[in-house]
Amino acid sequence: SACFKSFENTLLVTWDPKSESEEMKKNFVKDSQLEVADVERLEILGINADDPKWTSFMNWSATEEEHRELGVRLCSLIEERVQEFNAGSKKDHLIKAVILTASLSSMSVYVRNNLSMPVFD
Repeated sequence: SACFKSFENTLLVTWDPKSESEEMKKNFVKDSQLEVADVERLEILGINADDPKWTSFMNWSATEEEHRELGVRLCSLIEERVQEFNAGSKKDHLIKAVILTASLSSMSVYVRNNLSMPVFD
């Protein structure tokens, strides 16, 4: 909830592109005990886990090199989504923070080192 107190919009990164729905937003806000108004400030990025390398990551069998490659790929996906969202937003409604769900928290070091915004996991 700390990111909602300080930042305009937040990107929640989770598995499955189908999770990019209003229902996911509502559940996250409710489960995090945030205000209902915060749902409008939450953008969701669902990672497609069908890629075999993401599957090995999810099964804890990714090599160190694969882990690094996935970290770079994740950073690129996040950067693309933030740029896309921010390009169409008003100056005071930009994504300025990222939340990684628990299953992606081991990627937080890559995201923190490559993005110029706060990352919560």
